[in-house]
Amino acid sequence: MQFSQQSFPRSSSGNGPSGSSASYFSQQSSRGPGGFSQSTFSSSSASYNRQGFGGESRCTHSESQAYARYDNCGGYDSRSAGSSSHGGCNSSDNGFGQSSQWSDTGVSNGKSSINLGDYTLNLNKADSSMLLTNTQTGNQTKIWGDPHIDLNAGTSDQSSGMFNGPLSFELPGHTQISVGTQPGNGNSNVSYADSVTITQGNRAYTVNGLSEQDSAPLTVQRGGNGFALAQQIPQGAMTLIANPSGTGWINSQTHAAVTASDFKA
Repeated sequence: MQFSQQSFPRSSSGNGPSGSSASYFSQQSSRGPGGFSQSTFSSSSASYNRQGFGGESRCTHSESQAYARYDNCGGYDSRSAGSSSHGGCNSSDNGFGQSSQWSDTGVSNGKSSINLGDYTLNLNKADSSMLLTNTQTGNQTKIWGDPHIDLNAGTSDQSSGMFNGPLSFELPGHTQISVGTQPGNGNSNVSYADSVTITQGNRAYTVNGLSEQDSAPLTVQRGGNGFALAQQIPQGAMTLIANPSGTGWINSQTHAAVTASDFKA
């Protein structure tokens, strides 16, 4: 709902045909369901300088526009033409040019699902599993057990490997999913996926207690501290990047399609 609009002519000068200049500034604000949502600032200027009949003439014109937005979680997003910064945890426009509303089912019987729009995560404490599904292509990647990873899960092209340590996925729209592991009970040579951190700008999900060997219950928590959480992600973790021209993943180190041989437990 628009609630204010102001226009301010800044200056005007001139003396007949010999010269003139003008500038214009306007501000428009709107309020959405979550409170103050955005202000738009526009400005334009024009100047003319003519020396006389047959002489030189000059005309210049410029415009600019920018807006600032407060999201529903108290985050701040500022943009100028063609650029953007971060978005907030509950906003459908996350500031990265993507429009997706995140949601989750809560936890029931050690299971939970998280919907990120183009991707979903199904979590199951019973087998320490996370099933990551691309909702556009149907392609699935599954992490489970101590821990295994299944590429093209559930298809005739499925291939499996094992890893021992943190693993990250980079999705379109600057979304990152980081899987943390913990050593198995009585066997430090194997590990189990126990935590999942999902960040995009300042919105985030944190999952804990995923490991079947962790006595703590599975928890899923949504928050607006994505930037801080992203700084805590272990450096050097193997990173899989969503293939922009097909299905599957690209290995950030080799820049080639990910295969089961990329994983070494």
